[in-house]
Amino acid sequence: MSSPAGQNARIFSTFTISSQLRQKPQHEGTRHTGVFAGKTVPAGCCKQWPRFRANGILSFTGGQTYEVGEFTIPETVTNLYVSGNVVSGRMPKLNMTKFVFSALMDNFYVQYMDVVSDGKSQFLIELGGKTGFKNVSFEGCNISEIPRSLIRTNSGDLEVGAIAISNCFIKNVGLSGYGLLNIGKLKSLSTISITNTTMLNIGDQIMDLRVQTDKVTFTQSIFCNYDINMPKLLRLDKQPKEITVTGVIFAGDNKGGKMNSGNSDYSKYLSFAGCYLTSDFQENDKKFTDAQILKISSEELFVDPKNGDFHFKPEAKFEGDGKVGDPRWWTK
Repeated sequence: MSSPAGQNARIFSTFTISSQLRQKPQHEGTRHTGVFAGKTVPAGCCKQWPRFRANGILSFTGGQTYEVGEFTIPETVTNLYVSGNVVSGRMPKLNMTKFVFSALMDNFYVQYMDVVSDGKSQFLIELGGKTGFKNVSFEGCNISEIPRSLIRTNSGDLEVGAIAISNCFIKNVGLSGYGLLNIGKLKSLSTISITNTTMLNIGDQIMDLRVQTDKVTFTQSIFCNYDINMPKLLRLDKQPKEITVTGVIFAGDNKGGKMNSGNSDYSKYLSFAGCYLTSDFQENDKKFTDAQILKISSEELFVDPKNGDFHFKPEAKFEGDGKVGDPRWWTK
């Protein structure tokens, strides 16, 4: 999906951050968590990318559309925020191909951005060899139209600390396979977390995890499929040292297909206690152990789930309102 290039569109065939200039204060109005100090530069203020050394905060303006192609981070940048300055409730839109890493970074954070894939790359982030990051986070973003995965790893050299997704709305990802997160190979991985997030029409699986992981967390979220049949929620080739799945609502008719909780039977170590399944969400043989099954359908529970409105209907009198699912939809 791409936006027309007009008055509110900034067009770059490829975005590449050049690597000089040093830090200084935060741009007023930019929202970020401030883990590191660095230079803050508004994106699109000139045809040339801003120049950072080590730490940077790249600020995009809400309501603007940026056509960026490949987004390349040079080897001199150690920590980077790609941060949206929300204006009147509108995030900046980033129509893009993929993120490209020239070296190993410490931290790469994307927050308050509407990230839309142009479909020219199967993966928004693909890690191979020794380039990439130690920690990555998507916070408060809309993410959509990625043919395969948000993150795909295939490197035996990288040691990743944390992959974190929180307060995001993710739509139409993995419709060509592979699933939302495809962790095929890493030297090590400490944690994966998906929290306070809504997912609509995700293909294949939300997580294909083939490496030993210390901790996996999937909590306070909504998963809903209508336009694609996901056969299984998780593929865990190696049992995580710790895994928690709770407070998640599983909804939608999965395009008429039944869903397994996993690629294999994980019931000896994986419980879905505190999760809910709507009546139209059909389990396959590998059950969502300990989950509660509702007597109402997705459309009876939510205002307009097919079109992405997951506010609870007052007449549903859902006992989990204010307790489970993505908190941004709660009415209590």
